[in-house]
This record gives sequence, structure tokens and C-alpha cells, in this order.
Amino acid sequence: MLWYLGFSDLHGDRPRPLPRIKELQGATDITERAGSPSWDYVENEGWKWVKPPPISKKPAQSGDPETDKQFRKYQKRAHMSMNERLLKG
Repeated sequence: MLWYLGFSDLHGDRPRPLPRIKELQGATDITERAGSPSWDYVENEGWKWVKPPPISKKPAQSGDPETDKQFRKYQKRAHMSMNERLLKG
């Protein structure tokens, strides 16, 4: 149960400095990030979204049973093969 209580935080779930890699000393084409990352480590909060997370492309259900039933019907039809559509009529 100890792993559930933040065990990885106690044992180094933090970003570490990059190791010295001798092959990179003579590298000519190294790309560095221009902006800040979307996901980063904040010292007092741990890993979190630094920028707002991207908007989900998956449509959310409304909670209304009738509307959600229609949504499931259209979603099922979108994944149906042409053969299934023709046989269904």
C-alpha cells in the first residue's frame, strides 16, 4: 500500500539533470525547445499541466437519456461496416 501513498515522490519522481553524453559534444544539429512545455514539474505540486490541457475531440454526453440515445445511435452507425449497413436496411 506504500506505493499508493506517494512512494514514487519519495524515491525520485522528479526531473533529473541530463547525463553527460560524450557523443553530443561534437553534435552539429541539436534542436532545443523554443517555448515552455505543456506538461512540467512544479516543485510544490509535482507533475501537472503548465498550460491548459488540449480540448477533447470526443463529444461529451449531455445527461439527457433521449439525446444520449441518439448520440449512441449515430456513433454506432459511424463504426458500422458497409456490409452491416446494407444488411440492416
